[in-house]
Amino acid sequence: MRTGAMPAMAASYLANKDSEVLTILGPGVINKCALMCYMAVLPDIKKVKIKGSSPTSASTLSMKAFIEEKYPQIKEIEICKTLEEACRDSDVVSEAMSVTLDKAEEFHLDWFKKGASVFSMGSFLYRDFDELIGTTMVVDNYGMYDKYMNNFIARGPVDELGNKREWVIMGIHFVHLVREGKIRREQVLNLCDIVNGITPGRKTHDEIVMCSSGGMPIEDVAWGYDCYKKALKLGIGTKLNLWDEPYLR
Repeated sequence: MRTGAMPAMAASYLANKDSEVLTILGPGVINKCALMCYMAVLPDIKKVKIKGSSPTSASTLSMKAFIEEKYPQIKEIEICKTLEEACRDSDVVSEAMSVTLDKAEEFHLDWFKKGASVFSMGSFLYRDFDELIGTTMVVDNYGMYDKYMNNFIARGPVDELGNKREWVIMGIHFVHLVREGKIRREQVLNLCDIVNGITPGRKTHDEIVMCSSGGMPIEDVAWGYDCYKKALKLGIGTKLNLWDEPYLR
């Protein structure tokens, strides 16, 4: 739920308020949770495009049925065969795919319309990094992706079978551009700074926003504490006795 809620929370700051077309890349449980949250912050969504492992996969059909049951205001559901088809003409793209590198499709910037907002939680394979320089780049935690890059470099340029290693996380692409000196560190915006009003997020209607939401366990603490306070206020829930005596003192 937290993983799905984060990009939708980001969308409340970064997506155009008049967004009507939402693309779901990877129609699993994470994007199902994200869909519920997107619908709460982007009430004008009228069309949903779905791209799963195949047009007839169980997750694709399950997502379609879920939308039909829960969101009658959605006037059109389009099941797409290709990544490009799914991304084109969409106002908001929500990526939560889980694929191996050999099956990952490469994204291209010209697939995204002016004003599109792209939220990536999983696999985002991109090779022409320089194209991203013209976009608005946002991360949930820059230091996390910087650490990912260090780990990636430590593993070496090829895998155990001699195949070239490639990273498929959007935030690492941003770190690469900073390390290559092609953009300044300040050009990669921190989501927390946008939420706290320190840094503006979307500045124009036509800019393309790329937001990497990798997810952090510390967010679970924050969400969990909010849920706990709400439960106390409503007088619901069950108190659990975790131990009679602590194992360590």
